[in-house]
Amino acid sequence: METLSGTNDPLENGYQFKFNQYLNRGWELFKSQALLHIGTLVVFFIISVIAGFILGFIPVVGNVLANILTVLLYAGYFIAADKISRGQEPEFKDFFGGFNFFGPIALYQIVYMLIMFIALILPILYLLWAVVPFEEIIQLAQSEDELEAFLKDYFMGGEFAENLTSIIIPILLILIISIYVGLIYTITTPLIVLKKYGFWQAMETSRKVVNKKFFSFLLFLIVLGLINFAGAIFLGIGLLVTIPFSILATYAIYEDLYGGESSPDEELDVHVQ
Repeated sequence: METLSGTNDPLENGYQFKFNQYLNRGWELFKSQALLHIGTLVVFFIISVIAGFILGFIPVVGNVLANILTVLLYAGYFIAADKISRGQEPEFKDFFGGFNFFGPIALYQIVYMLIMFIALILPILYLLWAVVPFEEIIQLAQSEDELEAFLKDYFMGGEFAENLTSIIIPILLILIISIYVGLIYTITTPLIVLKKYGFWQAMETSRKVVNKKFFSFLLFLIVLGLINFAGAIFLGIGLLVTIPFSILATYAIYEDLYGGESSPDEELDVHVQ
């Protein structure tokens, strides 16, 4: 199986964003072990549902742990893809290799969520308190009739229309910030589990690399989003293909940028106890 060439140091040498090649490479990696990729996703889905139900009883912390678990699970796809890239046969246990990097992945997710929270808190607060009349809503919450009359007057009486511009601006700002922060950390996970970077080094490297070709990454994300949307149309069955494909296409970016290097060592050693 032919691998992408790789520049080994995209920050120093620069790089070209090979849009079509990444999609083709992702599909090639998926087809090489299609049943394994699909079967693993089914197992991950079951684990996520069970864990989500249990962690749902833990306010705030449960949500953080659920996000960490998701990244730990899907990190295994990068490990398996790297083995395929080096001509090795991936095993089911390889998909759980992300748990060997629990520390840096957990720290990455915690810092990522803190960055997202800090970036979004001001436009959210503005939206909640300066635009939408939440104080009045809270005060009238005990009286269903008064609350219904107030909301009807607010939305039908013209006040909502007058505030529409003020509502749209913070919503757009929230959307732009969410997309930007999510996008710049696209290759953080493979840098952690394959290059064995520390969480901050991986995050900073990903941010700098993505910012060099930000709009190419953005278009790539949009295309993958549309592909997954198409996969979700028919009862979500297509997601069994489109989700692994999306992760493997993202691996193809890493493979191209870093020449398929998995770590400073010769082999990627994965042990799951």
